Amino acid sequence: MPQPRRPRTDAERIEHALAWLDARAEQQPSLDEAARALLRASRPVLETAFAVGLSAPSRLHDLLVATDGATPGEFARGGDGMVVRWGFHETPFGEAFIAVAPRGVCALTFAPDGDRATRLARLARDWPRAVRREDAGPGRDVARHLARLGDLDVAASAPLALLVRGTNLQVRVWEALRRIPAGTLASYEDVAAAVDAPTAVRTVAGAIARNPIHVLIPCHRVVRKVGALGGYAGGLARKRAMLARELPAMPDPPDDRDAGAPPAR
Repeated sequence: MPQPRRPRTDAERIEHALAWLDARAEQQPSLDEAARALLRASRPVLETAFAVGLSAPSRLHDLLVATDGATPGEFARGGDGMVVRWGFHETPFGEAFIAVAPRGVCALTFAPDGDRATRLARLARDWPRAVRREDAGPGRDVARHLARLGDLDVAASAPLALLVRGTNLQVRVWEALRRIPAGTLASYEDVAAAVDAPTAVRTVAGAIARNPIHVLIPCHRVVRKVGALGGYAGGLARKRAMLARELPAMPDPPDDRDAGAPPAR
């Protein structure tokens, strides 16, 4: 008996995902249950993405964003002699705090309650000796980039450089997060394995929680191994919204036999 053709277009993927949910309407699966099923579906894509170092479904975005870790000297100096310009910007995911240094974006964070003071305090902790000036101008291009993620005209965007300050392991974790393709999910264990630290899952989870550049370093794509969404510094509701926005890029959902549920009638 021939196997049904797997969906290829965004519209077909959405239709397939909705069919997966419709088949379970009576069970009313939670978002965590859906994430658990999608996590299984993500595995082959993740293995390839981590192996080649580039997330194929998001390749254009990868080519437009480059992560640069602070040098040991820059790390020790804490940004001494560097001018960081910051501001608050509206984005599809709510108000974002964006800070830009000469070498690239050094902060992009959200807060569940819109707390501005906490985000400013974190910038001061991350770059304690930098000159920090309120100036929303440099962040506008970054906000426009966020608004166009997933759209074809993102190719017209200027390449974005990201500047991060962290330990060697933290920087490796943040680079691994960038290799998780849009619409797929990884567990903390997956990320730990990708950075050759399979026994340091808690430390890796701490690095993920410390991610200084949300969305562009997509920590929202990491969930617990059991499929629960876990936490998110910008608030769980925002994490749900981010994953929902990526629905067209999601991998093919597992078929009913994989999910252990009867096929749709």
